[in-house]
Amino acid sequence: LKSYKHTHLKRLVREFKSLTALNSLNVKHIPRVYAVSEENLTLLLSWHDGVNPTVIDLNVSRLLTEFVEELTSLTLQDLPLENATDNIISREDVELSIKGRMQVASRIEANQIVNSLQRHIVRRAEDYLNSLSKSRVKLENGFILSPSDFGTHNLLVESNGDHVFYDFEYFGFDRPEKLLIDTLIHPKNYWTSDSVEAFISFFLKKGYRNGSVSSTFDPYSILN
Repeated sequence: LKSYKHTHLKRLVREFKSLTALNSLNVKHIPRVYAVSEENLTLLLSWHDGVNPTVIDLNVSRLLTEFVEELTSLTLQDLPLENATDNIISREDVELSIKGRMQVASRIEANQIVNSLQRHIVRRAEDYLNSLSKSRVKLENGFILSPSDFGTHNLLVESNGDHVFYDFEYFGFDRPEKLLIDTLIHPKNYWTSDSVEAFISFFLKKGYRNGSVSSTFDPYSILN
């Protein structure tokens, strides 16, 4: 039984809709949804008894990439799936995300350092968006389904070797390079050097929309 804070109704609804849709498509290695109560802010899910891997080695990296590959192969007609939270589906999304984060920073300490940082970030965002234009990639046409908060903290490996990914509160459509970079630099993910190379290589080889990940990897890495 997963319970949510009183301010997190939207997260509950998103997770319920996302898991229900993925269950209907028989996606493997995710919980099944049995019941939901918006009034009590609870979601009843299948129970999985396992442990979180402490390190992303080659085997765990493979579990991550196989799950991404399964998500990108889905037929998504008429499913109530939304854009991921804090997504970069459009230029406006990028700009709004930056403005929101900088407003938080300025409330903490409004000074020359914050103002200078804001100018640098806006410039880096322009570099990223220009890289999409140069490669003729449209943000709104290049998205994939993204788990968003992706890594070992949301992965259970069971004693029989099976595994399950959970936590779909931020799930939805997003850019592949964002999922790649967010996962690489997630503070709860501890990588080995060979698993980092394997994870990056998977995304670059897949390309996802005519090699757009390759062309946007560096500018989005710098922005992130």
